[in-house]
Amino acid sequence: MPSADATFLDRAIELSLTDIEASYARPFGAVIVHEGAIVAEAFNTAARSNDPTAHAELNAIRAACVRFASHRLPANCQLYSSAEPCPMCFAASFWAGIAEIYFAVPSQEQAKYGFGEDRLVSLLGADRPRGTRLETANLDRAMQAFRRFAASHPDRRKTD
Repeated sequence: MPSADATFLDRAIELSLTDIEASYARPFGAVIVHEGAIVAEAFNTAARSNDPTAHAELNAIRAACVRFASHRLPANCQLYSSAEPCPMCFAASFWAGIAEIYFAVPSQEQAKYGFGEDRLVSLLGADRPRGTRLETANLDRAMQAFRRFAASHPDRRKTD
């Protein structure tokens, strides 16, 4: 992975640690890059804001769309996420025009911490849509947020 991509992915991982010990925390961060610069970044605020759609990726997409005053992002935007986007975030990325997604923690690892999407994928009856490049990297560092989350939320239900 080129160093610029690693830097942006590392920033997404850093965001995933935001308030990680708080009761409302979720271990996800995201960064949107255009022409080599970060144009938006966010972490998951779903439990904090009582909004099930406030995933890190959606929060970052919303901020980038506001910045560009458009519901479609400029060509060649990339999304860097600390974890593989769920189907909702993947779909939002598609509709926003994001051509490349880089992530650290794959969905199989997320599921071990109660963040699985298998039930949703089975209800949809299909794998993730294709046509967008997905890359994974920096898993060991990104897992830090998941391990710290599990340690500070031992009673968390796996269906959250």
